[in-house]
Amino acid sequence: MSVDCTDLLTAAVQAILNLGAPSSAAQILPQMQALCPTSGITLAIAQTTLDAGVARGVLNFCVIDGDPTIRYEIRNDMLLLRWDNLKYWYIVDPSAAIIPACST
Repeated sequence: MSVDCTDLLTAAVQAILNLGAPSSAAQILPQMQALCPTSGITLAIAQTTLDAGVARGVLNFCVIDGDPTIRYEIRNDMLLLRWDNLKYWYIVDPSAAIIPACST
């Protein structure tokens, strides 16, 4: 998968897909760094990118019962929230249902 490293949210979405489960910023960071090795992504940059993804409706943040770690997952309804989320939706396999695994 080719990722647009000028838009780090594409790397974040692909990283979460690669991990296959809702994940913390610390878990997502190495995936983003591997996808965009020359981008100089730090934990602060990853966190800002993930929070921007939540703000635009591409991602949810959540916690799993019994563990206070904030995790990020891909929203099923991202296209309903903003039409320009289509480029992020294209990263996701539209034939695969994305089942949120966290409780918010």
